[in-house]
Order: sequence, then structure tokens, then C-alpha cells
Amino acid sequence: MSSGSAPDAAQAPQRTEGPAFEALWAHVLEHWQDDKAHLAFLEHCQAHDQLPPAAKRYRKLAESAEHQAQAKRQLNAITLLALARMEQTRSGPVVAKRQAGRLVALIFLVAMATSLLIFYGLR
Repeated sequence: MSSGSAPDAAQAPQRTEGPAFEALWAHVLEHWQDDKAHLAFLEHCQAHDQLPPAAKRYRKLAESAEHQAQAKRQLNAITLLALARMEQTRSGPVVAKRQAGRLVALIFLVAMATSLLIFYGLR
């Protein structure tokens, strides 16, 4: 990147997705190991069609060794939520909403199980 006076696209300030998105994201960053923080953030993003910007934020953090494992789990969860959204448009809102709720619960359980495995594996 050049050190010129005009910022390029990579240096331009990020567009905010709204105060609730930003507040939940800040909570995720403060409580990185807390799966409930990630779940609340992803539920908000799913409800407000903000999965792509959420994925972008997690993708950036996946580059860091410290955040990589959790970020990749959340990126997998976002992928599943996006697939559920696609299925929703195919099967109708009532069926898809029920399936999405089950999917969120499943993602939470998988994240908790993975966290426990990592926790006890590091001991």
C-alpha cells in the first residue's frame, strides 16, 4: 500500500452495519470465548440479513492464531445459516423458520461441544 495522502479502498473506514450490530460485535470481541456472545450476534445477523458483514469480520479474525479456531467455527455457523436462509426461500417461511431455529440450536450445541473438547484437550 502506498503512503500517499488519499486513502485507498483498503484504508477507507469500514461502513457500520447499525448500532445493534456494532454493540453485539463489540460484546463478541470482549467475550471471545463465550459461545453465547457469538450466538446472540449470529442470531441478530440472521434476523437482519447481516450474515455477509458478520462473515467478513470473522474472516479477518481467522487470520490471527489467537482467534482462528473460534472464528472458523463461527464462519461454519454462518455458512449453515446462509444455507438455511436459501432453504427458507425455497420451502416457505413457516417451515424454514422452524428449521432455522433447530439449526441455531444445533450450531450452539456443536460450538459448546467443540469448546469442551478444546478445553479438555489443552489440559
